[in-house]
Amino acid sequence: MPRTPPAQTLKKQIYSILERPDPGADPELRGLLKQWWSANGVEFGTKMEAWKADRIERLEWRPPVLRFSITRHPGAWDRVQRWEYDFAANEARRSWEGGVRQNESYTKKQAAEDARQILEALLRGAKPPCIQQKGDQRVVWLGRLEATKPRAYELPQRTAKGRQARLKEEIVSLMAAHSEFERLPPGESRGSLVYKAKVGTKV
Repeated sequence: MPRTPPAQTLKKQIYSILERPDPGADPELRGLLKQWWSANGVEFGTKMEAWKADRIERLEWRPPVLRFSITRHPGAWDRVQRWEYDFAANEARRSWEGGVRQNESYTKKQAAEDARQILEALLRGAKPPCIQQKGDQRVVWLGRLEATKPRAYELPQRTAKGRQARLKEEIVSLMAAHSEFERLPPGESRGSLVYKAKVGTKV
């Protein structure tokens, strides 16, 4: 069994991921949250035990509060809950519960915010799960964000493609104002945008 790192180290790891664009797409985050909640005896007050962190989604990070949704009893008896966890107070509370889950709309405002965070990551040279570096090229995978990723029984392929198109439009619009990168043809990388850092650009 992997050993739980010291509390401050664990907290820094979690904060580091939460501050990235689309932290919900990071494969390490849920495991780290399980360790943190278990180690700190977080009391959720219901059967939303720490091990269910694998099912959290729709993350919203407003330090020190993490908001997220979780589907209870996935399947025919879906119940969607919205939770808030305060790292400073080490307290969790359920803020909302509803019936069978439905896909929330992916608004232009949300797409613009995702595009802004992707742009910032490109300029900083960061490598969130949605950005792949190939030499001096950066491939932005439109379907690797939590809100644009197709998911069986949850987000149909057609809906995901529509969201990806909206995100693409916002990214292209933002990137047009930045001369640091040149847009390249996607080639075989369908569902992506490819940019090349221009000579002399440090990213």
